[in-house]
Amino acid sequence: FKDVPDGNKLNMDGVGADTTKHRKKVIANKVADWARVFQVTPEGDGKMNMHVTLCITTCGNGMFADKENKILGACAPVVIHCDKTKTKEKEEEERRMQRAGERPSERFVSDRYSAGINLPEIKVLTTRNGSMTQETFNEYAHHLIDSMPADHGPKILFLDGHGSRWNRQTLLLLMKNKVFPFFFASNTSIWAQPN
Repeated sequence: FKDVPDGNKLNMDGVGADTTKHRKKVIANKVADWARVFQVTPEGDGKMNMHVTLCITTCGNGMFADKENKILGACAPVVIHCDKTKTKEKEEEERRMQRAGERPSERFVSDRYSAGINLPEIKVLTTRNGSMTQETFNEYAHHLIDSMPADHGPKILFLDGHGSRWNRQTLLLLMKNKVFPFFFASNTSIWAQPN
């Protein structure tokens, strides 16, 4: 990779934030681990109430893309909010459409999720649980490609092996646009440095 210019090396990873108020952890022996099954958060069911994923892309040259000033670098962040109005069935239908080769319908994102974000470069998406899915990874890929000039050279995109990345249509889209994915094992890309 040393022969690849820094501006052609990108690293993408997601960072999640869980706003659920968990009770303080208790140190217990292995026999008592089953007790965690009964843990209840103040919100009720022991699951995340609100989860937000911030998808950050970094570039080996340390720059962010700015088409207006012809600066080559990483695309702006993608924010994925939890939207409990989305149903599992609707997300499965979107996944079916995408796997059949169709581009999923344009994602509607309520204004409340993008309120206060005044930078049009930042993409805001929602999923039922606030995590990246194969469908939002497809949206990320379009966001990344749109941030690059049409005549950009080949890029290497370092990714972890999260299940959302394994979308054939999206991987082909990236490669067609001279962005070549390089996968690390899941949850290890935080240690990767693109330069």
